[in-house]
Amino acid sequence: MEEKDITASNSINSKSRYIGVSYGAHDYGIVVFDQEGTLIFCSQGERILRRKSHHLQETISEQLKRAGLESLSPNDHLFTVRPNAVGQLFAEYAFELKKDKNDFLLPYKPAFEKYNFYHVDHHLSHAAASWMFRENYSEEDSLYLVFDGTGFKTNLKPGFYSIGTIGNNGIKEIENEKLKPRQYASSNRLDHIRLPDTNPLGVAGKLMGLAGHCTESKTIPFSEIPDFFTKCDTRFTELGNKLDEQLMTDYGTLYLSYINDLKDQLGIILSKYPNKNVVVGGGTFLALELNTFIAEQGRTVLFGPPVNDSGIALGAGAFGYFLLNKKWPKNLEDPFIQWCPPQRTTPYISPEQAAHILVDKMKPIGLIIGKGEIGPRALGHRSLLAVPTMESKVLLSETIKVREYYRPVAPIVTDRDFPKLFTGPQGKYMQYRNHCTPLAKQLVPGVVHNDNTARAQVLERKDNPWLYDVLVEVGKKTGAECLINTSLNGPGKPISNTIDDVKNEMDTSKFELIVMD
Repeated sequence: MEEKDITASNSINSKSRYIGVSYGAHDYGIVVFDQEGTLIFCSQGERILRRKSHHLQETISEQLKRAGLESLSPNDHLFTVRPNAVGQLFAEYAFELKKDKNDFLLPYKPAFEKYNFYHVDHHLSHAAASWMFRENYSEEDSLYLVFDGTGFKTNLKPGFYSIGTIGNNGIKEIENEKLKPRQYASSNRLDHIRLPDTNPLGVAGKLMGLAGHCTESKTIPFSEIPDFFTKCDTRFTELGNKLDEQLMTDYGTLYLSYINDLKDQLGIILSKYPNKNVVVGGGTFLALELNTFIAEQGRTVLFGPPVNDSGIALGAGAFGYFLLNKKWPKNLEDPFIQWCPPQRTTPYISPEQAAHILVDKMKPIGLIIGKGEIGPRALGHRSLLAVPTMESKVLLSETIKVREYYRPVAPIVTDRDFPKLFTGPQGKYMQYRNHCTPLAKQLVPGVVHNDNTARAQVLERKDNPWLYDVLVEVGKKTGAECLINTSLNGPGKPISNTIDDVKNEMDTSKFELIVMD
């Protein structure tokens, strides 16, 4: 396919805001950059309105008003990746897009021109979202890989993946169709495996848990997957829409087979493009095995914490900013950017006191620190923490959160204790599949999956000094600077944003709640 070079169309001199909006069937949100490229607002709607993976419920004006920001003005520029039903954003009638000289920035028809409202590419927005978390990247362009279920391309047709380069000078898309049939089978069909009380958006994560729980899972050739899928679906119906151990193992086999096929495709791609740095995006890269495979090929993986559609608003705003200004917005130093209203804090608890609660009292801690994480995973600012025993795992996952017994919980571990407990790549965002050492089985059994793996979040002190010191104090008592870290939310609810969310949706008698600025 002919390479496409995406360059800026013009430069805007007046003071403007650059607003990225996501309002699809799930993960809707809004971000606002100022003229200088500083992120001034970021909100994932589900955490505000307390409806998980739900459609947009507010107009742009309502979302800006909630945050105390000025209403839309003629100087604002808005960007979305969803070309149909745009009227929902304004509570007005929706119009189709019109063609422009820049095929990568399609404006809406006259009724919306007063808003400077544009469509941008879904997949390239994924790449841009991850690119916002770049750290110390060289001037050399990075390879980006976006594997997704589907999303509107800039030609307004649905696409399933995109490959190219990204760097200070923009994005060059090189491939976007060649793997379509296999990619569609892997990302879309996985979502349609039936699990009890689970919508398609929640299937892939549970399958990942099943793959780690069922040690007898294997892989089958790609050509056999359709028939195997049908066999599993029939068995699920025969069981009355329930699982037994054999079907759980078969589901784990399906997941691993899809993932192994994708790894084969990734191997082909990486052999073609020698770029040292690889930027990944799209919900498919929530699969730990894929990020780990890339890292084990000697590449540096840039993984944005909102790698799935929870990052689309961020990516659309960042990409739109680049297209109009010929430069990227300022990179983000951490993922703790979710907007949160002012809230009450609890009395200060020192790291030593926290370790006493966790270890000596054997009581979990529910932790809220300042702004929440953007993305689908809790990284220490909206977390349930506990000592990594099997009893704590059951209490947090099955009793408090009412999750399936086979669902694993993740460890949070200091950078200095990671090597003695885990092997494999180190990541901040729980993005790698790590193997556990014999010492981990002894000291932290609650985070070791049945297949001897874990999804470790490796914490450096600079990223969360208070929590790092808690881990150090825990290590003095247990021999391991490691805790269970799972998201702070009640059954079926999004990750909590405020102390009121926790008190309204969870049984707080089972843990100590700490709220800090």
